[in-house]
Amino acid sequence: MKTTFIFVKAGDGALARQSQGILNIIEAKGKISKPDLLEQITLDVRSRQKAQRLLSYYKSQLVSRGFIEERKHG
Repeated sequence: MKTTFIFVKAGDGALARQSQGILNIIEAKGKISKPDLLEQITLDVRSRQKAQRLLSYYKSQLVSRGFIEERKHG
């Protein structure tokens, strides 16, 4: 099953640095697949954590606060 992340609205300034970085990537692309997002997180977001860990940690916060949508298909 493939997952796509879709930008909904810009951050409100109250996001953690890594969370804002992930949102910025999705905003720049508009719509991005999970593998492409993970690759971009690795390149753009500075952290000791791996991209998968960052995404799994911040994804629910970004979705629940209405910044992004997560769509599973295929």
